[in-house]
Amino acid sequence: MQPGGSPLDSMSWLFSFEGLDGVGKSTQVDLTRDWLEGQGYRVRVIREPGGTDLGEKIRDLLLYQSQHRDARAEFLLFAAARAELVRTVVVPFLAVEGAVVLADRYVDSSEAYQGAGLGVDLGLIHTVNRSVCQSVWPQGTLWLDGVRRTDGSAHDVIEARPRDFFDRVRLGYQTLADREPKRVVRINGDQDPEQVFAEVVRSLRAWLHC
Repeated sequence: MQPGGSPLDSMSWLFSFEGLDGVGKSTQVDLTRDWLEGQGYRVRVIREPGGTDLGEKIRDLLLYQSQHRDARAEFLLFAAARAELVRTVVVPFLAVEGAVVLADRYVDSSEAYQGAGLGVDLGLIHTVNRSVCQSVWPQGTLWLDGVRRTDGSAHDVIEARPRDFFDRVRLGYQTLADREPKRVVRINGDQDPEQVFAEVVRSLRAWLHC
């Protein structure tokens, strides 16, 4: 899906990190924030769902409440949290030159999790995402493709889903990477964190031209 334009200043950026839960996204986001700040960028980290009062309430509902819900309703709750986050946090922050937003999940999670994973119509997902994101799209997406690192217990409703669900989610990310190879970069998430981060930095340097 191509968003069709972006209001992002030419000197501000949005990069997203995607992948299965437990693959190491949060570690890489933290390392990337420190690296970018060391390069002189202003950095804001966001997570989905969350980041606003409304988003945190939706996060609690989605991750820790009933597992039995309509798949479309689940997607629309994620979209509602995303709309509030974009409007109140992302757009104002990116208005400043040299700003970088690092998103621990963003639009692609909907296509992978609710689309490929749960079978929600991709046309609906694309239409809603284009609307709620106000054309604020990642210039680069780092897909950490690796085995979920868990302690054998589910920490939230989504993690408790069966293995075949996560197999479909991974295929959803693969479809995205095949469709948008310049934006979505696959990184082997099963490597040591230092090796993963080296690949993250390589991609960031290419996107930032530094």
